Amino acid sequence: MNFKQLSVLTAVFAWSGLAEAKKNKGDGGIEIEITVLDADSKEPIPTAVVKHAHASQPSRVNSVTGSWKDTESIDSAGEIHMFLPGNTEEFSISASGYMTQVAQYDVRRRNNVIEIQLEKMEIIAPALDDTIIPFGRDTVKTGGGPGGAQ
Repeated sequence: MNFKQLSVLTAVFAWSGLAEAKKNKGDGGIEIEITVLDADSKEPIPTAVVKHAHASQPSRVNSVTGSWKDTESIDSAGEIHMFLPGNTEEFSISASGYMTQVAQYDVRRRNNVIEIQLEKMEIIAPALDDTIIPFGRDTVKTGGGPGGAQ
């Protein structure tokens, strides 16, 4: 085999590998991106998590951008759920100090970018004071005998 035949053969193998890679590209799910923002300030919430309805665990958002993106979800049995056009997907978005929000989204072929704004949680707590809680086990120490907690 001469150099020219070897070059042609190498080019054919390389081209068939490229064609195979392009063919397999369509086998995956469609990427969905969710950005989680504070409803008041419109700033990203770095501690937010996103959980797909079929997912076994929530996923953290990027701490700088507040965004999460993926093409699939994996359930507790290890089954892969692809995000496909025409499907309606449900996500639960939460962060510490914010109200959890559930969002349903119809997947499109492209441009699946969702912005979720979480409302801050109002925590109304009574003022704490130095309350003494009696447990009924303590006895008053009298004279020289035993006393105190027994």
